Amino acid sequence: LVLVVDDNMYFRSMRKIWLQFARKHGGSYTQVKIDVPLESCLVRNASRTGADRVPDFSITHMAAVFQWPSEATPAAPWERDRTVTIPPEECETTESILAAVSALDLWQPVPALPEDQGPETNAATECEVRLRRVVSLALEAVPAGQKQVKGALAKGWSAKKGEVV
Repeated sequence: LVLVVDDNMYFRSMRKIWLQFARKHGGSYTQVKIDVPLESCLVRNASRTGADRVPDFSITHMAAVFQWPSEATPAAPWERDRTVTIPPEECETTESILAAVSALDLWQPVPALPEDQGPETNAATECEVRLRRVVSLALEAVPAGQKQVKGALAKGWSAKKGEVV
């Protein structure tokens, strides 16, 4: 069984939670870094319409604060040793990304650690996770037929969240 979690997880502690989950359940953990330049992300986003398009500031903010796996400090060897990077030339289309991910050997069992070593967290991560949850709960209350309203609310709340975090 392979569980794929598709999210940006721009803080290292957001990713480490999934390593801890794999460890707890006797699973494997590999993270895939899809190496796409910021400019390409903005161009792709500009081609989207409606609720699929996100504000450019969300993308640029995320790129500015992202804790890249390649920048893992000695305190985070778990990340350095468990990251597979898909290079930009293999990230030109969704299909090419899926093909590259499908070709990977994702099984890397996670060894047990002493009980006192939990996931590293910080105030920014905690704030981000809690604000995401609040926004998700609020968006669940929007009636199903109101896709445009839901998209507009999500973008507005995302903008406010970006100001806070």
